Amino acid sequence: MTTETPEPTSIEPTWLTLSQAETYLQVSRRTVYRLMEEGRLPYFRISGTRQRRFQKSDLDKLMIPEDPNTPVDENDEFKDIDD
Repeated sequence: MTTETPEPTSIEPTWLTLSQAETYLQVSRRTVYRLMEEGRLPYFRISGTRQRRFQKSDLDKLMIPEDPNTPVDENDEFKDIDD
């Protein structure tokens, strides 16, 4: 009689570091800081440190579907988000 060891499950992190948030959103560090400063990306500090953490669900809320048939607005505030 053999006893099977359960396979370890992969746990998706719900808290991400600044570097992980950049990678997840595929944007620059500057863009993440700008989103934080504008209040569009909530963040949390680890008590007693300068380290910040982001909830993955808050990053997901930044992503909005766009209709490919909608013309691009020249005045779109996100036009130069990575500049």
